[in-house]
Amino acid sequence: GLTVPQTDPNLVAMVPLLAEWTGKYAITNFGILEPYWAEIRSTFYPELQSVFNGNKTAQEAMDTFKESIDTILAK
Repeated sequence: GLTVPQTDPNLVAMVPLLAEWTGKYAITNFGILEPYWAEIRSTFYPELQSVFNGNKTAQEAMDTFKESIDTILAK
């Protein structure tokens, strides 16, 4: 693999943890392979856009997004 030298001590300290967690939990798809992922993604972007165009605050958009996710996951 590609190795990139890292001098930030915080990132250097995280590398062993990432290796441990990847080995322990072995989930690397972050949900993108789940059947509900496309619906969640398509719900997120309109909320993000509503923040960028000034129609909602970030909190309002995230609250609406959370409600949508709860509905999607409850199916």
